[in-house]
Order: sequence, then C-alpha cells, then structure tokens
Amino acid sequence: MFLFLSSFTIHRKIIPKGYFALNEIVYLFDVKRFWTSSNIRCFFIGAIIFLGYYKFDIRNSAVYYSALGLVSLIQVFPVIVRYQLYKFWKSIYRFRLFCTNLFYVAVLFFMGFACLEFMIPAIYGEKGYIDMAYPFVNFTLGIFIYMFPLFIQFSVQWRYDTINLDRMNFLHTDTAIMLRNLDIMSRENSIVKHYRLDIEKYAKVYGIDPDLLKSVLSIEEFNRGSIIQCFIERLLINGFPAFVLRKDMSIGFGQIKISTASKLLSISEGAALEELAKPGRNIEICARYIRLLINKYLEDKKHPFIAARYNDLYDYIAKNYIGATDATMYNAVLYAAILRERSRLDLYSRLKIKNKRNQCFRGNLKAPLPA
Repeated sequence: MFLFLSSFTIHRKIIPKGYFALNEIVYLFDVKRFWTSSNIRCFFIGAIIFLGYYKFDIRNSAVYYSALGLVSLIQVFPVIVRYQLYKFWKSIYRFRLFCTNLFYVAVLFFMGFACLEFMIPAIYGEKGYIDMAYPFVNFTLGIFIYMFPLFIQFSVQWRYDTINLDRMNFLHTDTAIMLRNLDIMSRENSIVKHYRLDIEKYAKVYGIDPDLLKSVLSIEEFNRGSIIQCFIERLLINGFPAFVLRKDMSIGFGQIKISTASKLLSISEGAALEELAKPGRNIEICARYIRLLINKYLEDKKHPFIAARYNDLYDYIAKNYIGATDATMYNAVLYAAILRERSRLDLYSRLKIKNKRNQCFRGNLKAPLPA
C-alpha cells in the first residue's frame, strides 16, 4: 500500500496541479483530463506488483488487492463526500460523476487482476486464470486486459456549455478551494513573489490593476504546475521549436498562445516564441494582453447584445483568456469567480492597510507636543 500511495503522490508532484485528481477542482467537470492523467498511475500498478513479486517475494494476491482497494478509497472518498456524490439519485449529472469514481476503483482492481492472474503466472510457468498449454498466450491476454482501460476516455461535457444547477452548486466550493490553493502557493516560491517588481512595473505601464495581473499569473502558474512541467516546456522550446510552433502552444508564466503573442506584437510566430520564452517579457506580454481585453470589453459594452453576454469585466477576461467558446462554460465561470473574489480580497486588504495608516496618523496628531 505504501508503494502505491507513494507513487501516486509523487505523480501528483510532477504533472500540472490542475490535472492530477478530481478533487483538485480546476478540471472537475472535464473527467477526460482526469482520466488521462490517471493512466500514468495505472502503469505504476503493474510496476509495483512485479516489484513485489520479484524483489520482495510477496506472493499473496490478497495483499495487492487490499492495497489497491485502500489507495483507491483514499483517492475517491474525499471527492464523493465533498460534492455529495453519494446523493446520486438527485440528478443524472451527479450520478455520472459518482459512477466515474466507482469505475476508477474498479479499474485499479481490474489491472491488478490482469497482472496477478495472467501475466505473472505466465512468467513463472504456472497455471493462470485460464489453464493453457502455452503461457505466452496467457501473458498476451494479460497485457490486453491490462492495457484496455488505458484507452478508455471519458468526457462528461454536455452538448451545450451552459451552466446547469449541478455545476452552480459546486461553484462556491470550487472557488473557495482554489483561493486557498493560490494563497498557499503565493507564500512559497511563486512567480508573483519573485517577479513582484516586474509585475508592478508592467501593470503601471499598461494601466491595469497589478492585483488583476497577479491573479492571472497565479492561476496560470497553478494550472501549469510543477518544475518538471516547466522543464519539459523549456526542453521543447529549445530542442523542438518547430513542434512548439506547429502546436501553437501556450508558453511561459502567462501561458499566452504563440499565435496570440504574434498578433499582439505584430511579429512572426517564431519571433513571438522567442519573446514568450523570456520571463520578464512574458509578464509584459500578459499585461499587454489583459489591457487589450479591457479595451475590447469597454468597446463591446457599447453594444447591448454583446454586453448582455457578460456580467462584468472578469467574465470577459476569463472567457477570452482561456479561449472558452462561451462565458458560461464552467471553467470560464470558475476563472472569473476567482479573479473577482481575489480582487475583492485585495481591495479589502488595501482598505485595512489604509485604515490602519489613518489611525496611526490620527494617533500622531493627538500625541502631546514635546516640551
């Protein structure tokens, strides 16, 4: 169990934070991405079972099944409880999410079964789940059974990307948890901390709220993830620039697409890639893009039909920044809610500081003059 849990925990650290589990909120309703990231964990299952057999000589299948069961429950139980998925009869959407979690548990057992009953007995020349004269056939069947779940792709996206009541029920919780995660991250080695002067400088140059720029960079840093992910991005830029350009990848702190930067700066995509790869320049491009979105929003507000699509500036920025097809897509709404709430908290924090300074100033006025 320790090995299973440790490998899954390590996996959480080396991929983008927004992708590694349902309870990490960012892509709660895009189970396809969750499943794709979980495929990597499934490889750990086979590796650990083989390690247990060959290195530690653990032959009791119950040990592996028990470990897989405990680890899977540790992963899905918090999700089921937090979003009350156990009340699956209340809506089809909740039922589908509940079944997805249960199916994830079943898949872990299924893959353990393939290793323990087909592949390992064939290697040892023992009788497997199906008694055959040729162990190789058993082993091949085991591989097919083991690999089958890796090709299953789930997507619980509705036909139209509008907010439904089920998603709205989660929005407050999702926003609160994301704000907590961003707050924890900002206390560590974050972009906002290390590039504070650059952020304030470019916010002033482009006439935008520095806290808005900080919020966008913080969210993108959280979604972009770990040092490993940043290293892979850097490796692709330096070693395979043609591939990066062909894929029109989002680059750097602000995760701006190459094509977007190219249009914004009126330069070629190759030159835009070079600019985005520079940390300070990337922050400047992000600030410039936010300024452009603000200008477009102010212009669109003059047209009532366009203005009616958005509640405020945060909706407009979120929808266009992440490339959502509509402002009512859940990810866009969550993104806007985080920007809106962080702006409110930052304003409250600034007012508290200003109030404290005013109190100190009044206290100094009341202090007796020196004799």
